[in-house]
Amino acid sequence: LILDETNKKEIAVIMFNKAISINDNFYDAREALGICYTSQGKFKEAVRIYKKALKKHPKAYELYYNIAVLEVEMQEYDKAKLAFIKAIEIKPDLYTALNNLGNLYYLTGEYEEAKNLYKKMLNSGIYAAKAYFKVAKCYASLKENEKAMAALEYAIELDFQYIDKVKEETVFYSMKNLIDN
Repeated sequence: LILDETNKKEIAVIMFNKAISINDNFYDAREALGICYTSQGKFKEAVRIYKKALKKHPKAYELYYNIAVLEVEMQEYDKAKLAFIKAIEIKPDLYTALNNLGNLYYLTGEYEEAKNLYKKMLNSGIYAAKAYFKVAKCYASLKENEKAMAALEYAIELDFQYIDKVKEETVFYSMKNLIDN
C-alpha cells in the first residue's frame, strides 16, 4: 500500500500479486490491486482483477460498484448498469450506486427507471435533497410538471441551494413561470 501511495505502482503490483499468491482469499490485496490499476488508468485490467476477486467473494458489493464505475469510464454503459444493479441487490441502501445507476438511466432517456431509483434515496439523510431534485428532473422530463414542482419544493425545503440549481437545468425551462410563482 505504501508503494502504491508513493507512486511506485509497478513494484506495488508485484507485491499485491505476491500477497495473493500466498493467500488466494486475500480480499484486501485483490481490491488494492484493482485500485492500483485504476490509478494507472488500466481500467480493463482493474475490472479483470475485480471480476476474479468476485469468484472468491461473490457478495462483495464494493467490487461490483468498482466494476460499474470503471465500465462507465470505458463507456460500457450496459455492463455498468448490470454491475450497479448487482451491487444494489447485495446492498439495497448503497445510495451512491442508486444515484449513479439513476444517472445512467436518466442520460439514456429512461426517466421512469431513473425516477424509481432516485425515489429509493429519499429516506437518506444525506442524499434526500439531491434525490428529490433528481426526481423532479425526471418528472419534468416526463412533462409531469405538477409532480416535478412538488418534488422541487421538497428538495428546496431540505436544502436551499436547489433554488439556484433549478436555474442551471434546461429541463425546467418550460416550468419557469410555475417555478417563479
